[in-house]
Amino acid sequence: MKLSDICRKTGISKRTIHYYIHEGLITPAIKESNGYYDFSEEDEKKLLLVRMLRDADISLADISSILSNPTTINFYLSRHITKLYADIRHSQKILTSLNYVLANASIHPTFDDVLELVSNSDIPSEHDKSVADAADHDYSLAAKYLWGGFLGNEVFTDYQEFLWEKLHRIAAERYSDDYDLVSNYLRSLDNAYIDTVFARTLDRYSYIAGLDDEGRKECALDMRTRLASFATDAELISLWKRDYRQCFEPITRIHASELGAIVAEISPFFASYRSNINEICESVYEWLISVDGQGSLDLLNATLGDYMNFEEYNHGQFEAITSLSISYA
Repeated sequence: MKLSDICRKTGISKRTIHYYIHEGLITPAIKESNGYYDFSEEDEKKLLLVRMLRDADISLADISSILSNPTTINFYLSRHITKLYADIRHSQKILTSLNYVLANASIHPTFDDVLELVSNSDIPSEHDKSVADAADHDYSLAAKYLWGGFLGNEVFTDYQEFLWEKLHRIAAERYSDDYDLVSNYLRSLDNAYIDTVFARTLDRYSYIAGLDDEGRKECALDMRTRLASFATDAELISLWKRDYRQCFEPITRIHASELGAIVAEISPFFASYRSNINEICESVYEWLISVDGQGSLDLLNATLGDYMNFEEYNHGQFEAITSLSISYA
């Protein structure tokens, strides 16, 4: 369809559509006969989605990521909602301050009167706006990242809904520190990195969950090789240490906790992944503490120091290192 038609159907101006094309949100075909754009129904659908998400004040960068990988929408919406809550709380503080000034101002105040009132009103600065604190320990962002890839799009049964609510309750009561670490880490990432992580993580989850007995053995051998290589890779070690406290350690601790057992009840996909990865990591751990693997273990201990905990969390940090190694291969 012509540009005028797509504008009429989507309610978006020609100038804006040209901008969206420039930004890569849509890539319409070009007619060879005249060089004009030829918009498809898919272009129309994308533009309608872009318009609605822009109406919700979601950034073009986030929208671009959602169009490229729709599975990231939970993450980006959770992050945007957290920001909106921060804006609301900031605006509420400003309203309280301004109402104080209005309630205490005389009919004919002097400049000094106004200065004193405003100074005493405690108007918050823009720097006082804290996205990290805005959601008052809203763990939806971390939960979407930790478990969203395993849950799919199916509607929960009543029992699954009960388990999901139970998971959130236990997370708030016992794992709030770890969830805060993961949430703050995720907020620090740029979109390109997030998109890459989501795509590779989902691929890895599917691969692990689908392994048979022979596949688990091959995966364990690959993990052993990657651990040995990792111990001598300065760049990967630097990345691991940089993100260990706020990402790798809390995530492996959460996955190995009672929360993981709850998600395994909700999701057969996660149950398969959890069973397979636990068996693989246990096999690798047994090798590392054997005579054959002792050299690799000694090197990892010398290199990582207290930036590792291979004994606990079902030895899940082996998989974290392996995934990091694959991501930067």
